[in-house]
Amino acid sequence: PFFREPSTVFHTWQASGYLCGFWSDGFAPPLFAQVYTELQKAMPSVLCNHRLVNAWAYKYDDQPDDFLRPSNGTSMHTDGAAVNINCWVVPDSSMADPHYGGMQVWHKTAVNVDGSNYNEPGTALFQLAENGTFIIGYQKDEQMSAKIALVEQDEPLVVPYKQNRCVIFDSSLWHATNKVRSKPGFTNRRINLTFLAGVIGDTCKAVKKRRRQGTLASRAVQKEPLNADL
Repeated sequence: PFFREPSTVFHTWQASGYLCGFWSDGFAPPLFAQVYTELQKAMPSVLCNHRLVNAWAYKYDDQPDDFLRPSNGTSMHTDGAAVNINCWVVPDSSMADPHYGGMQVWHKTAVNVDGSNYNEPGTALFQLAENGTFIIGYQKDEQMSAKIALVEQDEPLVVPYKQNRCVIFDSSLWHATNKVRSKPGFTNRRINLTFLAGVIGDTCKAVKKRRRQGTLASRAVQKEPLNADL
């Protein structure tokens, strides 16, 4: 219920029509960790030993500017993690149009050959001024529009909205909200919970291998005799 009522966890807003609550600025209920832990136990082949690296909640406006232009939600993007878990919590009856409110997922990733994420539309630039303050600039990625246009050549997979449904996918896949058409009223506004797990491009096989190597290295160190000079 606390997700659906006026809350102090939403500290950021986006012009495209939604409020944001991140665990880095106060949105960190114990339930978040419990849900991820239980999902991890239920799906060991998907989440394996991936650590939870980020989590947030978005609350979408039913009419950010006026009734004729409701929120289209989060635009096309990828996230910097191995696995994305996107869950929807408000009742189906809160949706004004059942064709919208879900998610679009494209079958293209946004990972460079070195494993880095090229989703960012630009780069923040910082300079130190003479008075000791920072000057913040922004350099736009001129190729971002071309990247999105290339992805949009393919039809996305559309996942319909349903309360308590969680969409779990490779976090480097391009994805977007399939618009938001909720009924008027604050408690009807669409809320999604997002969990990001692991490092982008990582796999359960690689995680298992690193864990085994770490265990073997730890055992080898324990068997070594103590150096008297230390």
